Amino acid sequence: MSEIHYVLGDATRPQVPGPKIIAHICNDYGGWGRGFVVALSKRNRSPEELYRIIAASRPLVLGEVMLSDFGPDDPDVLVANMVAQHGNSTPQNPVAVDYKALRACLDQLGHDAADMNASVHMPRIGCGLGGGKWSVVEEAILAILVDVYGLQVYVYDLPTPLAVVAHHEMDEADSEFQHALHCLADRCACDVTPVTLVDAPEEARS
Repeated sequence: MSEIHYVLGDATRPQVPGPKIIAHICNDYGGWGRGFVVALSKRNRSPEELYRIIAASRPLVLGEVMLSDFGPDDPDVLVANMVAQHGNSTPQNPVAVDYKALRACLDQLGHDAADMNASVHMPRIGCGLGGGKWSVVEEAILAILVDVYGLQVYVYDLPTPLAVVAHHEMDEADSEFQHALHCLADRCACDVTPVTLVDAPEEARS
């Protein structure tokens, strides 16, 4: 059954068999260098290079998706740069993620992933530098990637001590604390040490 799987681990190192797409949100002004993209570029610079080439050649359009390879070490992995954020979250612009653009990106991502029979992997997109609410993003992922396209989606949390406690001890109803935790993890994403997934489905541990 298609669903969202929540796992502890590194979203830049998806550990399930078959084709995979790592999805993340980019801004629309050509900035790359904070949040999850730092971890991506440390693994391979192809997604960054594609983003910068396109951003230098024309204005970026909210709702567009750029599919990039992830280097020869990961031939079955693509990266989806989803342009769904207008600037960064600031006191004057607290919610920079554009939910309408995100839904358009997810629809394109779903089409591409279904054509490839790929699973989709991501951090909690839109909730760090984008300033969005995970409940809104999660609803869009379920409605589009899961319900429309029937995809397996894996959402990763960094394996900090607090995240481990959250995954094992917190009631799902306590979503506000979890949201704050994931925003903190997204803002601090830099060096990410690969770990064995915790609470992942059996097929994700192979």
